Amino acid sequence: ESEDNDNNSTLNRTLLPDYDGVVYTLDAKLFGNIGRYFNHSCSPNIAVQNVFVDTHDIHFPWIGFFATKTIRSGTELCWDYNYTVGEIAGRRMDCHCGSAECRRRVL
Repeated sequence: ESEDNDNNSTLNRTLLPDYDGVVYTLDAKLFGNIGRYFNHSCSPNIAVQNVFVDTHDIHFPWIGFFATKTIRSGTELCWDYNYTVGEIAGRRMDCHCGSAECRRRVL
């Protein structure tokens, strides 16, 4: 378990922008809301955006997901994880989104 946690920590540290030398991670592995079920797609129908509620401190945004196109009822909500292929040595994640624009790799 410790090794798995180390790998996840390494992955999490590299995925989010580093605004001021400190990295903040949004990790819904153990806790989260409905957003934890949004999957990746190379042709996403939602996009993520920082939203500031009760503060303008860039360190503590809420994360908002917004539709980028009309989404019919029953359609899976997907966003582009925007990982860089080859970013983490020894980590590979193939993409199976099935879109015509599929890049075949997520990580």
